Amino acid sequence: FRVRNSGECRTIVFADAAQRVDFSRSQNVIGYAVRQGALYVFLDGSNDHVIALGASAAPATFVRGAAGWVDDWKVTDTGVSFGLRAFGPTDVELTLPADGYFKLTARPAGARDGRRDFIAVERATRREITFRIPATGHDQITIEPAAPSRAFANGLRFPVIALSLAAFPVWFFVRARKRLDA
Repeated sequence: FRVRNSGECRTIVFADAAQRVDFSRSQNVIGYAVRQGALYVFLDGSNDHVIALGASAAPATFVRGAAGWVDDWKVTDTGVSFGLRAFGPTDVELTLPADGYFKLTARPAGARDGRRDFIAVERATRREITFRIPATGHDQITIEPAAPSRAFANGLRFPVIALSLAAFPVWFFVRARKRLDA
């Protein structure tokens, strides 16, 4: 199937969910998902797409769903990067090469205006992962494997902060007592 000048239409639906995308023969296809008995094929932002259906194995990394437009899809040896056009809490579902912890960095389009990057660490199981991103219009997304210590620290964020806040009154009291003794 050939799709030309699709504009903002980035999803093509096939009624036969038994088919799969043959990525080796397809062009400018970034992913697919089977939902409600149909095959949803996701296209990139180019003007010319070729969708080949068959029994070929899927690539190691592809989009399973995104509540926004995915632009500039790039898979590298160290991860994946893409632009995301969406607003508000936005889920991005991916299939990745392996299970484990992955770090997502979302750089807002207005980062130079003082906006900070959003960083999240999530765990992929069965090679599938979902990130919820506070999208700001047009964000640059980078996903890469996370170091185990970073993933562990991210999982303990709340207890570490709670312990820090609980220890503050003790530290303040000891410091005040030292000043009174001096």
